[in-house]
Amino acid sequence: MNKYKACNAIALHTTFIIISILLLVHKFPLISSLNQKVLDSIKFAEDSYPFTMYLNFDKALLGLIVFLCFGFTIHKKITYQKVIKITFFNTLLCSSVIFSIALLIDAIRWDPKFPSESFIFLLNNLFIVCVAEEAFFRRYIQGHLQEVFKFRFGPLLALLLASVVFGLAHYKGGFQMVAFASLAGLFYGVSFLKTGRLEASVLTHFGFNIIHFFFFSYPFLDN
Repeated sequence: MNKYKACNAIALHTTFIIISILLLVHKFPLISSLNQKVLDSIKFAEDSYPFTMYLNFDKALLGLIVFLCFGFTIHKKITYQKVIKITFFNTLLCSSVIFSIALLIDAIRWDPKFPSESFIFLLNNLFIVCVAEEAFFRRYIQGHLQEVFKFRFGPLLALLLASVVFGLAHYKGGFQMVAFASLAGLFYGVSFLKTGRLEASVLTHFGFNIIHFFFFSYPFLDN
C-alpha cells in the first residue's frame, strides 16, 4: 500500500510539474492565446535594454492552481508583525547585495524614474509575476522539498535547489540573468523558510522588483 501511494504521489507530482512548465513557457495554445502584450520594446532610458511585457494569464492560472491545491502556508505559527519584519529585512538585504554586484559589473546604473507605464507594471508584477512565480518555486517546489528532506540541513538544501531552478527558469536572459535570479531566489526563499508563508516571499520579490524598476536601469543596461 505504501509503495502504491508513493507511486501515485510521484505520478501526480510529475504530471503537475509538466503542466506547470507548459504554463510557464506558454505552451498551452488555448490559454496562451489570451496573453496580451501591453508594453512593446519600451526603453526607460537611452542606455537601457528594450523592455517588453505581457499579461500572461497562463502564468496567473498556475499561481491559482497552486493556491487551490496547496494553500498559502506550510503551517508555521508566526505573527504578521514578524512576517513584515523578516520581509522588510530580506528585501533590503537582497537589494543591497544584488544591486551592489550589478553596479560593480556595469549591468545597471543609478536611474531614478517614475514612467507613465508604472501603474500597469506594478499590477502585473505583483499579481501575475511575483504571485505566480513564488507560488510555484517557493510554495510548491521549496515547500515540498522541505517535506521530503527530513535530515538536518534538508530545509537549506530545499532552499538552494528551488533557487537554482528559479534561476534556470530565466535562461532566456542569458547566464547573467540566471545568476542574478538564482541569487535573488535565495533571499525570496529565506523569507519563505523563516515564516512558512507565501506572502513573505511574494512581498520580498515584489519589493526587490519595485526598487529595481524605480531606482535603477530597467531591466538592465544595453551594453
